[in-house]
Amino acid sequence: MRSSASRPGVAGLGETALNCFAAPRRSANSGRCSRRLLISRPQAPRNESSSRSEELSRVVRGRRGLTSRATGNDDAARGSVATLENARGVDCELKAVIFDMDGVLCDSEELTARAAVHCFKEKYGVDAKEDDFVPFRGMGEIIYLGSVAEKYDLDVEIEVLKKDFYKIFKEQYAVPGAGIGYPGAVDLVKSCKDAGLKVALASSADRVKVEASLEASDIPMDLFDVAFTGTDGIKNLKPAPDIFLAAAEKLGVDPKNCVVIEDSKPGVQAAKAAGMACVSVATTITEDLLLEKGADGIYGSIKDIQVGDLKTGLENWTAKKQLATPQQVEWLEEMVNLPGGYKTSRRDALKFLNLGVIFFSGYVLVSRAKAMSFASPKGVLNLLNPFAAKMETESGGTRVDAFKRFIVDLEKKGGGEIVPEFPKGVDWFNAPPLRLSRELKGKITVLDFWTYCCINCMHVLPDLAAIEKRFEGKPVSVVGVHSAKFDNEKDSDAIRSAVLRYDVTHPVLNDGNMVMWRGLGVSSWPTLAVVGPRGNLLFFLTGEGHRQDLDDLITAALDVYGKRGELDFTPVPESLEREKDSKQLQSPLRFPGKMDADLAGNRLFISDSNNHRIVITDLDGKFVSQIGGNGAKLVDGNFETCAFNRPQGVAFDEKRNRLYVADTENHALRVVDLVGGTVSTLAGNGYQGRDYRGGGKGRNQQLSSPWDVELDAQRENVYIAMAGQHQIWKHDFLSGSTANFSGTGQERNKNGENSRSTAWAQPSGLSLSKDGNLMYVADSESSSIRSLNLETGGSRACVGGDNMFADNLFRFGDRDGGGSNALLQHPLGVCVADDGKVFVADSYNHKVKILDPSANSVASLVGSGQIGFADGSGGSAKLAEPGGLTRGPKGSMLVADTNNNLIRVIQDGKITTKELVGVPAPRASPLESDVDVSDSPPAGKVVTSEAITTTSGQIEVLVKFPQGYGFTEGANSKFSAVVKGPSSAEVSITPQSGSLSENKSGPTRITFKGPRSMGGSNNRIQIDAKLYFCEEGKECLFEEVRFEVPFAQSLTSGSSVTQVVTTPSRAAPPAGPLV
Repeated sequence: MRSSASRPGVAGLGETALNCFAAPRRSANSGRCSRRLLISRPQAPRNESSSRSEELSRVVRGRRGLTSRATGNDDAARGSVATLENARGVDCELKAVIFDMDGVLCDSEELTARAAVHCFKEKYGVDAKEDDFVPFRGMGEIIYLGSVAEKYDLDVEIEVLKKDFYKIFKEQYAVPGAGIGYPGAVDLVKSCKDAGLKVALASSADRVKVEASLEASDIPMDLFDVAFTGTDGIKNLKPAPDIFLAAAEKLGVDPKNCVVIEDSKPGVQAAKAAGMACVSVATTITEDLLLEKGADGIYGSIKDIQVGDLKTGLENWTAKKQLATPQQVEWLEEMVNLPGGYKTSRRDALKFLNLGVIFFSGYVLVSRAKAMSFASPKGVLNLLNPFAAKMETESGGTRVDAFKRFIVDLEKKGGGEIVPEFPKGVDWFNAPPLRLSRELKGKITVLDFWTYCCINCMHVLPDLAAIEKRFEGKPVSVVGVHSAKFDNEKDSDAIRSAVLRYDVTHPVLNDGNMVMWRGLGVSSWPTLAVVGPRGNLLFFLTGEGHRQDLDDLITAALDVYGKRGELDFTPVPESLEREKDSKQLQSPLRFPGKMDADLAGNRLFISDSNNHRIVITDLDGKFVSQIGGNGAKLVDGNFETCAFNRPQGVAFDEKRNRLYVADTENHALRVVDLVGGTVSTLAGNGYQGRDYRGGGKGRNQQLSSPWDVELDAQRENVYIAMAGQHQIWKHDFLSGSTANFSGTGQERNKNGENSRSTAWAQPSGLSLSKDGNLMYVADSESSSIRSLNLETGGSRACVGGDNMFADNLFRFGDRDGGGSNALLQHPLGVCVADDGKVFVADSYNHKVKILDPSANSVASLVGSGQIGFADGSGGSAKLAEPGGLTRGPKGSMLVADTNNNLIRVIQDGKITTKELVGVPAPRASPLESDVDVSDSPPAGKVVTSEAITTTSGQIEVLVKFPQGYGFTEGANSKFSAVVKGPSSAEVSITPQSGSLSENKSGPTRITFKGPRSMGGSNNRIQIDAKLYFCEEGKECLFEEVRFEVPFAQSLTSGSSVTQVVTTPSRAAPPAGPLV
């Protein structure tokens, strides 16, 4: 970590509006640029203020083009200096430099203008002049070309004009190796990186032009950590600040710690609007015009700029902003009236107000101490100055090469921070106690900071399994550092159950005291730390969706450290928990999640989650049937051939004799036809969705970890607790569509009057009220029970949680009572009883409680509060993370006692255990599911077609744009196709890659040929497409789409045509309600 430090002896420039950077001045005699330092380093010590004032006045008077307001008044000057010294405490450390391209890195502004003049003359017969284009520099090609076309009344579509311009520009002007890069440009970028700064490229030009210009300048794109162009989805280009703010966000740096290097007026305006310092190079317009727009420093060219000047300049510019004007001082001293006839100055009134804020903050800190306990000083510093942001480079080798360069640079600087050793005396799972300096020495190690309640952490586990499979036999290890959020999660038995429940096979340690968390400054779940062979920290990755990042990072690290001879291929010792688990041998169930009952039909439906099946028994527990149990897959079909992946919630539909299933890790809503004996998919396709709106139908509407379902027969809906994105969704039987019903998607405990003002925190249990107007929701991460209004989509608090601070998800415990005075701990299930009261599975307190909705109060019914197994009443009973509830016969309540692998029965305040008779093992062992390392999660949406039923034919890929949209000319929207599944080797496709065409040009065609019998299930053609498209006259956008074309298991001889169609999301009208 670098800390901002003041530099004694550097004269600060206060209200004088002086440039605080080392800037060039143009010599009047020679016409050449000479570099002159406008901030002098005085010889006198700090306390000789008169010498500093004289120097200040001398420099002020010497700056050409600026007028000083401190004209010879030494007292005023001294006041400015003193005020500046008091302002030194602000964080003004330089952490990132953002470069414009044209006129900064490349001598391309005049070249671009000449190419534009050439284009207008050759293609359209218009005699435009180079000066016509000057006012529109830095604003993107749509404005740059379009404004001049408008001036000459040229009637041409802007995309056609851009295409013609790019062709001329690339072929005749910006040819590869043309040497148009400014001297010193590459050197400055490399110097910034050597100084530990992050660097970004931010140009309003289209990516086509940026790539051509950089290639003509011999400047590699991957030299930059982040690169944004005018076609990268930036809504408003310069002079709007959007592109600079986007670059800072991707770099993980606060705008105030960035310096922009620009050459145009719109660029300077954009930088200042973004709250960033801006250094300008006077390569295309005069110093005075740049200063007029607020440039903080002027240089003749980029070769004159030194990294040290940028650092010093930012500190002084930041300090300059902190000074109070005389008008502000006068406003503070004005008298204001207080209640009771008292008066005081506005300054004193603000002091008292601040004192009140301090006392209130103290109260919050004390009352919310549990939430604050997860923060550490180092974690706060890491948030302010992130260790490593996701690198925005092209996929494949280029990304790996960029990571290699990063590691090599890191090694030149000492190799990075050494990760603290694992704490001694903690419990380990799947392995004996490990040491970074012993068993993991010579390995590339991924540390997964997780907590098993966290849905995002669950999303990371399949990625880690794929990484383990991908690098099997290589010196790569994954270690789970379990850092508990809830008190229950600190219990080693609970962690061991989670390791078994989620089939974790890599080593896991119970870091209940969060020693590693605080030692590395981790601040959120999940966080992945990639560690080198000497225990040196290489990268941090926060959040989910980093499988490709990990793959590229590890590939790069193996190459670098392999060449250095630092890798050790000795296997890490293991001792798998699943090979010594006795509980699994004593029960036919494996972590049952939830249940529902058909009381009239004498059937009980059990979600046998980790056996990937639904078990049907009668109400006495006698086996009737099993649905699925064929391993963790998404397969429709009959009861014997279908497959689920850790299903959770189930809801019985008596009217239709159907069962709705929340197929959680398939990210799907399934329906079981209990008459026909078949399973089909209503929504979802096996991939986690990122759609917070919905409105689609069938497999093309993706979901994210649905955890429970509840039938609303009156409204012809089934509601879905969408735990993965903190919303409540609704599937409409009549339309067949599935869409968001309530919640913004933010993880918060926020109650509101409608769906737009309501936010949930991993909702995991649903139950309809007796009158059908409300839905009770177990909002697990806020540890609360809330009610959902089925007319408005709004919500209200019942019990638990923090009703004062919606973002505080750490108010939990075990206390009966009313409202927010009651405390729960990660409840997963609710069920409305016949009398209207609500049974609550208070999962991490290992209890079942009863909520009285009329009083909004909750009381414990059964459970001691400690994990275990015992029948009995009240506190003598023991459970282990009960997850589901349903009404049983004769007023009883059935409980899915998840970690005990049992079904329990509550009757008259006493809990007993239901014996299951004749339930067989699943058809396939859940431990033998293979991981497809090549099947990486899609980057964007997934479009699924009808199944192919013939042995040969064509797939037509259509991209349909609405009026006014089309592909970006020259950007090469492309696709790649591959066959997946057990019979992939027997299917041929051609071409396997190519360019896409939009619908008006006809479809893109892919030819396939396969055998008559497709062995196994889930055989499919997978087509990944990258779409570059524009709205006419507006910004250009980018989207990734995956097309899934499945094969039927039996094919008939012959040929067929299968169409897959997409309309880019940002070009299409929204299908569902925006919340």
